[in-house]
Amino acid sequence: TVYAIFDYLDRLKSHYSDIYSTQSQKRERMISFLVNNNRELYEAKRRAYDNESLADLATKTFEKNKIVQYGDELVQQYDPVYRDPIPRHYLDFRSHFLAPRKHFLGMYFDTFWFNLVIIWLMTIALYITLYYESLKKLLDFLGKIKIPTLKK
Repeated sequence: TVYAIFDYLDRLKSHYSDIYSTQSQKRERMISFLVNNNRELYEAKRRAYDNESLADLATKTFEKNKIVQYGDELVQQYDPVYRDPIPRHYLDFRSHFLAPRKHFLGMYFDTFWFNLVIIWLMTIALYITLYYESLKKLLDFLGKIKIPTLKK
């Protein structure tokens, strides 16, 4: 059983190493092609779109503890931008900082579009609240409630 787990982990490591190697080679070929054909364009694009400090922040390059134990589970601290959130229930949409996707109703949604929809829904709800003066009516109602006091 323990050997089966180690064997499985070795196969998993090999599988993801192969994927990383393939993608890394593709990236290197693209960079090489751009450098050989139009180095000025490559350098201009790299300067315009590469922010090393932001990349270090997003991938937590300098994180001291790469994996920490939280309760009964191990939590990955490095490369949070490549990790999907782990939902606790069907309606859970909470996620870690810089998560690429959010989970909701059993599906994953791109974080940008999910947040945009939530902002619009909140805007519409607040507009309706203001239009019908619901907040004023609620405060007036709460102001009419008499709280009995204790008399000696």
